[in-house]
Amino acid sequence: MTGRTVQDASERLGLLQQVAGIGTWDYEVATRTMRWSPEVYALYGVPADQPPPFGDSWMALIHPDDRETVRAAHAKALGGG
Repeated sequence: MTGRTVQDASERLGLLQQVAGIGTWDYEVATRTMRWSPEVYALYGVPADQPPPFGDSWMALIHPDDRETVRAAHAKALGGG
């Protein structure tokens, strides 16, 4: 992809996230840092001026019925290195 094509795709993704009310997040394994889009902050009810919750703080935001599934998916994703 050319630089402009990547920028166009990124802009379209941002617009789609806003319209759909969904978001994206990134987790950097090496630095253990997480980035959330504004929509994810809104979905979790976390003020956007705070860093994303991590570890147990983040897990507390997950519905109790879904926590084990999320834990298992997270462990599987990290298990591949």
